[in-house]
Amino acid sequence: MMDTILVALFLVGGLTACFSGYRLFKKLLRLWGAIVGGVTVALILRFILDPSLSNFTPELAGYLLIGFLAGAIAGALLVMPLYLVVVFLSGAAGGALAGWYGYQLVSNGEVSIAAGALGAVVCGLLAMKLQAPLLIFSTAVAGAYGIVQGGSLLILKQNAGLDQLVMGSGLNTEQLLPYLAAWGAFALVGMIVQYKITAR
Repeated sequence: MMDTILVALFLVGGLTACFSGYRLFKKLLRLWGAIVGGVTVALILRFILDPSLSNFTPELAGYLLIGFLAGAIAGALLVMPLYLVVVFLSGAAGGALAGWYGYQLVSNGEVSIAAGALGAVVCGLLAMKLQAPLLIFSTAVAGAYGIVQGGSLLILKQNAGLDQLVMGSGLNTEQLLPYLAAWGAFALVGMIVQYKITAR
């Protein structure tokens, strides 16, 4: 039950970030800080407590929920004094995902931490200079990731595998192609929707 709630929250968060992330960022800065803080702490805990990403138990879900709540509280409290840091991290999140997966697509599944780090730094710095376009890109990419992962777990009852690809598990790129295509499509639509409608 708890894992279903977490997956549903992940999906709703992905939809929200993908299609109106920048508007939320502007209007609800504390909420955005809470989301970034909560998701960051939950992801770190997931990788620490279950490095193989294969044992999603109710006990683990409980720890992740506690971590999410603690990170959300810290993020909400720190977002105003650390505004530029949050802008940088928001841009870096999308850049890291794009760099990590982009490198794997052109290198037949090889993992490069440097590619993810480079994408994060470049997009983070650009987000500080060009806040609107880069934050639209970042929130659309990160939100689309949440839609595909959360939707696959909730609706199809199977892991899309994107999180395992992040950890370099050596999954076949062909197996992931439909999910990667869906991720790219949602990200593109999210960017268009945000640019044309919700970012105003």
